Parts: sequence; structure tokens; C-alpha cells
Amino acid sequence: MSEADKQPNTSSADTGPDLDDTPPLLGSWRNIYIVVLGNLVLLIVLFWLLTAAYT
Repeated sequence: MSEADKQPNTSSADTGPDLDDTPPLLGSWRNIYIVVLGNLVLLIVLFWLLTAAYT
């Protein structure tokens, strides 16, 4: 066994993403939260309108 095999692998690929990294879409976590909340509001209004129309 060589000396390189005895050392633990500490490459940055094994540590995973940092919590401070920016998300891959929309540029910031704030923008993602706005989209998610906007989608929730849109679905609530849509279902409310459908319920009002068919009851």
C-alpha cells in the first residue's frame, strides 16, 4: 500500500455544497422564496375561483 492510499481523501468534491452558495436559478434564495410564495398565492386564488364557480 502506498503512502497516498493511507491518507484520507479530503477533496472539496466530497464535502458537498456550502450553505452560503448561491442557488443555480434566479440568482438568490430571496428570489426563489418569492416565486414559491407567489405560486402558492396563485394556486389558492385559482382554487378559490374554481370552488366559487362550481358550488
